[in-house]
Amino acid sequence: MGGISFRYQKEKYNFALGVSGQQAELYKQQQFPNTSEGTKVFIAILPNASYQYKFDKQNNLRINYRTNNIAPSIDQLQNVLNNSNSLQYSIGNPDLKQSFQNNLFARYSGVNTKKSTNVFILLGGTYTDNYIGNSTIIANKDTTVYNAIYLASGSQISRQENFNGYYNARFFFNYGFPAKFIKSNININTGCNYSNVPALINNKINYSKTTSPSFGLVISSNFSEKIDFTISSNSSYNTVANTLQTSLNSSYLNQSSKAKVNLTFFKRLVLQAEYTSTIYTGLTASFNQNINLLNSALAFKFLKDNRAELRLFVFDILNQNRSIQRNIAETYIEDTQSNILQRYYMLTFTYNIKKYFPKKETVAEEK
Repeated sequence: MGGISFRYQKEKYNFALGVSGQQAELYKQQQFPNTSEGTKVFIAILPNASYQYKFDKQNNLRINYRTNNIAPSIDQLQNVLNNSNSLQYSIGNPDLKQSFQNNLFARYSGVNTKKSTNVFILLGGTYTDNYIGNSTIIANKDTTVYNAIYLASGSQISRQENFNGYYNARFFFNYGFPAKFIKSNININTGCNYSNVPALINNKINYSKTTSPSFGLVISSNFSEKIDFTISSNSSYNTVANTLQTSLNSSYLNQSSKAKVNLTFFKRLVLQAEYTSTIYTGLTASFNQNINLLNSALAFKFLKDNRAELRLFVFDILNQNRSIQRNIAETYIEDTQSNILQRYYMLTFTYNIKKYFPKKETVAEEK
């Protein structure tokens, strides 16, 4: 891979233009069900550009455009049937092309040092040519597909295809300011993500449109070195609408709130506690849950300059830790709960090795 770029710099602004070339080569050797081998070469020319404008030392605007390609994997290219699930077959496509992404983002950040406020705004999105998505055939009766594959009534088969029309957009805003009455800093953020994902179902195009607005709040203390706390909450509401599979339209809420505190006693003893509450609503009945996670640690610092630390940590005191996830595809919605590590204890010892070397002064020789 190689590239070239041009950059122009002024006091208030600068911009850059560039282009690079990339080549990916995949070698395939197949033994079953048929013996074959071959090489796939993917070549891409990737332009990029950036622009920055400085209003002053505390306020600036950045605009970035970049491109990248995503070559299909060997699994996606292999024309081999995966029949591990007799109701949901899958097969690769040796004719897949590489996808090409266009990414454009603008960022503004500003700080008011007199008022101790800050603003951050992000706006951008991605458009993808030759997006690699699924083409699914659902059998209404016993049939044969792709010339030789028998598909029983009620079963389905998925195959990767190239699509145009994939895009996503993102907006994010954050505003931070001091709250003198509680001697803390407050950050409020809001945003929204939107995506349009194409797919084929029984040779008809379906667009899955997902809208995800969000809101967040963070309060962090700044009034004492011995007492430090952070309170935060983030909520997102997700709505999925399909142009073809309307029966799969859904909406669900995910909210996570967290409180964290650090207390220091006698300069050597540190108590830490963290509580997280996660709420899921809009999922299937057994997955609509409120998960409470409580972690705590007690640390003792000793030796010179408190370089050594002995810490006892307890994870998931309430023994409620669970992993819940919603997966949305063009033909189904799946809610999963995984078994993960719950309550455990851990004792650690840490020693920091520090060594400062004095800076040598250089004396100019008189000539």
